[in-house]
Amino acid sequence: MKVAVVGAGAWGTAFAGVMGERGHDVTLAGRDAPKHEGVAAAELLCVAVPSRVFREVTASLPGNAPVIILTKGLDPASGRRLSQVVEGREALVLSGPNHAEEIEQGLPAAAVLASEN
Repeated sequence: MKVAVVGAGAWGTAFAGVMGERGHDVTLAGRDAPKHEGVAAAELLCVAVPSRVFREVTASLPGNAPVIILTKGLDPASGRRLSQVVEGREALVLSGPNHAEEIEQGLPAAAVLASEN
């Protein structure tokens, strides 16, 4: 599967590594994500950016691939859950606790993937 991880900080980089280890074709994108070919071609988008820019970033992403939300917190402008501010695509949420440094070390984590649908 073609996966794009948007957000090249510690958590996004760690998650991209996990997806790559599982055989996915992974693109890790930073600030150039809306213009990145790998993001446009992705079948799944994983977004790991700060909540203060989450709405803006997800609105700027091309295509209509589903999104896995890796970002913690609420939308600061509205107080809504981040899954409620994603428009035009399915939104799923990865819930922790997860820590980037532990994931990179291959340590077990307690994560749940959930959809509001």
